[in-house]
Amino acid sequence: MMEMPGAGPQIEFIQCGPGMLVGLSRFDSASEFEDVESGDGLLKFHFQAQGSACYSVPGTSDVVVEGPMSVFCYHGRGVSKRSQIAARPSFAVTAVCDPSMLIERLGIARGEWPSMLDRCQSDSDGAWFAEAARLTPEMLGSVRSLQKMAFQGITRRAYVEARAIELVCDLWGQLASSAPAPLGLLDERTLAKVERTRLHIDNNYAEPLVMQALARNAGTNESKLSQAFRAVYGMTVFEYVRNRRMEEARRLLRRCNMSVTEIAFEVGYEHSCNFSVAYKRHFGVTPKSERSTLRH
Repeated sequence: MMEMPGAGPQIEFIQCGPGMLVGLSRFDSASEFEDVESGDGLLKFHFQAQGSACYSVPGTSDVVVEGPMSVFCYHGRGVSKRSQIAARPSFAVTAVCDPSMLIERLGIARGEWPSMLDRCQSDSDGAWFAEAARLTPEMLGSVRSLQKMAFQGITRRAYVEARAIELVCDLWGQLASSAPAPLGLLDERTLAKVERTRLHIDNNYAEPLVMQALARNAGTNESKLSQAFRAVYGMTVFEYVRNRRMEEARRLLRRCNMSVTEIAFEVGYEHSCNFSVAYKRHFGVTPKSERSTLRH
């Protein structure tokens, strides 16, 4: 066990058997904390019980974690990730492991991995993959039990290990149940078309996007593109468009003085009321409430 003191988060690291390190993070500062971390080719299962954080990787969309929430990610070697923790109390549990642990310790076959993770393993240098999921009541209960536990020594390590494996299995099961039905192996040409579509969305998410034009731009038909995109990313094309718009909207709310109406136009909404409804449905709070909380 090892603790990391200082002005930032108080993190206790606990080695939980072969191939897994668990971090228990507490943060109570009145000011925002930033940190930059270089990837080492490991999987990270993150469970945020309370508080808010934002993870930024160059060339990708920000990952905003607002507790209660969980995130599954692969942090490739050399990838620089900037973490920003909001100035309010927070607690999180992060299980870090080598991808081989999924097979050797949990019995999860390579064929059961998300397709994007499998692709990252083929090019671990410079690869980054992240997928957010719900923190179910059962998972939240496990995280809270780790937050409040009073065990010490060997008992503490054993308890943390048992809870961490339980959390990892619960999150993996949630991701697997929400994944699309297998379409078989996608060939390189199809994967390239999906990637071309994703890049086009990332560069033009504020513009009106229709499936017919996206398929034409990718050089395929709408049905094939829709199925392949969902197979790779676990969501529909327009779920991805909405997520991209919401991520950018939240980034603007956090980092600039634009009005809510201006931000709505900036991310592709013609009417601010529609934007506010979409934002609340996505994050659980209105843009105005979000900004008010940040200013407070």
